[in-house]
Amino acid sequence: MIGLLKADFLKLRKRWLYWVLLAVLATLMGLAAVFLIVIPSVNPDLIPDIPTFETGDAMLLGAQQAVGQTWFPLILAVVFLGGEVTTPIWATAVTQEARRWMHLVSKLVICSVAAWAGTMAAMGGWALLAALFTEGEGIGAGTWFEFAWKAALTQVTWTALGLGAMALMRNMGIAIGTVLAFSFFEGIGSLWDVYANVSLTGASTALFGNLGAEFAGGFGFGGADAMSITQAVIVVMGWAVLGLGLAITGLAVKDP
Repeated sequence: MIGLLKADFLKLRKRWLYWVLLAVLATLMGLAAVFLIVIPSVNPDLIPDIPTFETGDAMLLGAQQAVGQTWFPLILAVVFLGGEVTTPIWATAVTQEARRWMHLVSKLVICSVAAWAGTMAAMGGWALLAALFTEGEGIGAGTWFEFAWKAALTQVTWTALGLGAMALMRNMGIAIGTVLAFSFFEGIGSLWDVYANVSLTGASTALFGNLGAEFAGGFGFGGADAMSITQAVIVVMGWAVLGLGLAITGLAVKDP
C-alpha cells in the first residue's frame, strides 16, 4: 500500500491538472470573496442586498463557500482514475498488484488529501481577506480544527463519488459531465423538503452551519436548516459508502 500511495502521489504531483484546478478554485473563491466580503465592506451601497459580515461570520461563510466547490474533488478524482483505466496503464498496474481495492484506496487517499489541501488553502485565502476588510473577532484554533475535519469528510465523500462514476463509465468526458450534472441537481434537490434530509449538499452545509441561508442557495447551498451535526455526518458518510461501492463495482465488473 505504501508503494501505491507513493506512486499515486508522484503521478498527481507531476500532472498539470491539479495545479490548473487549484488556479480555477482560487479564481472562483477570489471573485466570491470580492462580491460577498470586499465590496460590501468598502462600498455597501454598490450592492445593497448583500449584508455586511463581522470577521468571524465572514470566515465561516468562506468555509461554506470552499466546501461548496464540489466540482474540484469530483473532476480531480475522475481525471486521476480516468488517466489510468482508459489507458494500458491500468492493465499494467493490476498486473503488478492484482488487488484492485488497494488501488482504489490509494487513489481515494491521495485525491482526498489533495482536494482537502486545496479547500483549506481556499479557506485560508478567504480568511485573510475577511481579516483585512471586516471588523470584529476572528475564529480560534478550535474552530479551524473543526473546519479541517469537516472539510476532510466532505472531500473524501465527493472524491469517492468521482471515483465511482469513472470506474463505472470508463469514459472521462461522460463521467465528468455526469458528476457535474449530479452536483448541480443535487444542490437544487437540497432545497426540496422531501429530499433535504438525505442531501449531500444539505448535509455539507449543515456541518458548517447555515450562515447566509437567505442567499447561499445561489452558491450551491440548500435548505437543510433542521439537520443536526450528527445527522449531517451520517448522511455524508452514507454518500461516501455509496461512492466507494460504485467504484468497487465498476472495477470488478468492467475489468477483464
